[in-house]
Amino acid sequence: MNLFQLPLCILLCGVAAAAQTLTNTPQPSAAGKTEPVLVFHVFPTYTQEARASGLKGIVGLEGTVLPNGHIDGVKVVRSLDERYGLDGQAIAAVKKWRFIPAQEGGVAVPSPVALTIRFSPDEARQQPSASADRSGDVEFAAGALSLGDDKISLPAVLKRVPAKYTAAEMKTRLEGFALVDAVVNASGEVMRTRIRQSLDDKNGLDAAALAAAQQFTFKPAVLAGKPVAVVVTLQIDFRMH
Repeated sequence: MNLFQLPLCILLCGVAAAAQTLTNTPQPSAAGKTEPVLVFHVFPTYTQEARASGLKGIVGLEGTVLPNGHIDGVKVVRSLDERYGLDGQAIAAVKKWRFIPAQEGGVAVPSPVALTIRFSPDEARQQPSASADRSGDVEFAAGALSLGDDKISLPAVLKRVPAKYTAAEMKTRLEGFALVDAVVNASGEVMRTRIRQSLDDKNGLDAAALAAAQQFTFKPAVLAGKPVAVVVTLQIDFRMH
């Protein structure tokens, strides 16, 4: 199967970098089916051996997002490296991700996804270490739980606010995405945000991404029958049209 014929394509830029989804909130298809949305991801490890060798490139993966938000059946469809373990590191990281699952007729359904993970020594220097996890920043995540806990039912996006270009930003004609970490409280409101992966911190696109993310609202995550605060990742896209 062609990697880019699947309903959802995720691009990871940098060593493990962030996930770029074609949609960052469920979008209905012509048949009334929404696509999966990534809400929790971890960075793959860029092994010391691969880093020292200067190895760079992409690993292409396919899998299926299950109704519980986990990804299953992850396999390599485009190998970068078996010798230094980057193929395996890509798979190991992706298996920890969680998604808001695809829905059809209001019911969560399995959905195939295609993923591309790019490893680059240069971009790796700008990324958090592989052990750095969102919930590890105690100050930012204070009072919020990690969606890496399987006992937590995922939140759902109720309102998405697109980021806006200013006139000055439009002159740059820069397109792409920023990843934003957000603490969502038990009422579904965004309490705190920070840039997880920058798109542009000079012309204001990162600030625009934060402003958009702060206006999202959610059906809250649930643990043991009660709504809880969690840390989620939001992809904020910038497209000229």
